[in-house]
Amino acid sequence: MKPHFQEVLRKKDWKHVVVLTPWLEWTDYPLLLGSADLGVSLHRSTSNLDLPMKVVDLIGAEVPVLALTYPALSELLPHGQLGYHFSTAEGLANQLIHLLMPKEDFEGVGDSPDLVRCRRNLRKLKQVSKDWHAQWMETVSPTCAELVRRDTKEKWD
Repeated sequence: MKPHFQEVLRKKDWKHVVVLTPWLEWTDYPLLLGSADLGVSLHRSTSNLDLPMKVVDLIGAEVPVLALTYPALSELLPHGQLGYHFSTAEGLANQLIHLLMPKEDFEGVGDSPDLVRCRRNLRKLKQVSKDWHAQWMETVSPTCAELVRRDTKEKWD
């Protein structure tokens, strides 16, 4: 897959674009993500149900995300809170311009008010005090119990 992608890139006649495709050690991956001002996910779900792991990685690194939208995406990336959704190339371009164009009152690219707010929300998200088990007991366990109760009731009714 990577050689094909590199070959496609070699054929492009881009004047102001450089694409690097380095191999990263697993320990370097979070460092690279954490150095970004913004992540872009072009993941297209065939089922409209799966969630892109790259978005999870970016959220874990406290990097706001622009993601190609589909129905289940809002579960992972609420629009405007941790990042933004787009559905067309024009929508992506407009979001990039809005988020990355320098503003008068801000010092640099990553200082746009929307990116600052998203990063603040991402930081808060990581500070959730519940461990995995407590979170599971509060959110998943009641749903499972309700499904079992319904299934049992239907069998006996």
